[in-house]
Amino acid sequence: MYDRTFLLIGCDFIVLGFVFAITGIRVLNRLSFYFSEFYQQNKVALIVIVIGMVLSLMARGILDLLFGLDRDGNISLHMHDYEIVYNLIKFLILDMIPISF
Repeated sequence: MYDRTFLLIGCDFIVLGFVFAITGIRVLNRLSFYFSEFYQQNKVALIVIVIGMVLSLMARGILDLLFGLDRDGNISLHMHDYEIVYNLIKFLILDMIPISF
């Protein structure tokens, strides 16, 4: 079950995660330089926001890559057996975390 669509989507999300990480770090650096008082007051929140967004994008990409590379169908069968848990985790970690930031 080698699916190129999942591979493409997984690579897209991983690339987006790296791009967002680089952009987030650059924005944080500029905030610390130009708006140092604001940055010092909100430093932890800003860093947590960037990390949360990057990790959720990367997790989505890794998950899609796993499905795309699933030749035997083991991951798909395992996901089907625990579909409720999988959907709950996917919803909370991959969808709600980015929305909450």
